[in-house]
Amino acid sequence: MIHYIEHKDIDFKKWNGCVANSINRLIYGFSWYLDVVCDDWDALVYNDYEAVFPLPKRKKWGVEYVYHPFFCQKLGVFSKTTLEIESFLNCIPKKFKYLELNVGSSDSFVVHENSNYELVLLKTVESQFSKNTVRNISKAKASNLSLVSNISPEQHISLFNTNLSKLGISQKDLDVYIRLCYILISNNTGKIYAVFDEYNNLVASSLIAIDGQRIYYLNGAANQQGRNIGASHWMVSEIMKNYPRKIFDFEGSNIEGVARFYAGFGAKKTSYPTIKINRLPFYLKWIKS
Repeated sequence: MIHYIEHKDIDFKKWNGCVANSINRLIYGFSWYLDVVCDDWDALVYNDYEAVFPLPKRKKWGVEYVYHPFFCQKLGVFSKTTLEIESFLNCIPKKFKYLELNVGSSDSFVVHENSNYELVLLKTVESQFSKNTVRNISKAKASNLSLVSNISPEQHISLFNTNLSKLGISQKDLDVYIRLCYILISNNTGKIYAVFDEYNNLVASSLIAIDGQRIYYLNGAANQQGRNIGASHWMVSEIMKNYPRKIFDFEGSNIEGVARFYAGFGAKKTSYPTIKINRLPFYLKWIKS
């Protein structure tokens, strides 16, 4: 039986055990990760934590709804065996009048598909790089760059925090991101990499998360100088060398230029859906139609 459980009543040891042993294990499903990126969250739990489904939630105008948090590519059902997501969706309490969520898979309520790019880091990985990627890496190597993994989250975000509105990131989202950086580093489940030029100027940086066999490229940024000399291409290629035989998960993008950057490393395209359930009263339904 599938039960709805409020956050305060979740057995987090059992929850994390379920996620850790699931066939679709993702770092986003662990309780400590959800606690950072979600305003609040409840859950659907199958039997005695044989499967779990997180429900990030918010309340606006007195209406409770399920939303998809930033810095969390996809959620859905985590379990040892393949279970139909529809069974869980049908058990979402009626008090949640609206749901929009990225999930691993679904045949119902899909509004659009999203692109992801993944790459297995074999010894031959560089042979899969596109000519443009190789050219940018060569340009960066000629620029006497250095790669470190000891800068602060504040230094890391200095590359993009002046352009938040264009990126669709609020100050609240940025605060969550900084907290996530610190949690990942303190848990030894993440690193911030940074590229400096020969004059010790920061030109590119990225945040990765590490869990099981998967490396997550959570965010990357470069200033104009870094873009001109191919710093991001070189940075990613150097990071890959540290994690042989792992799956490098670029997290994908629906933006053509970003997707092209990921594909340039030989990453294979996969997809995952965004689902939507609208139970809003008629006088509000048009807002989220």
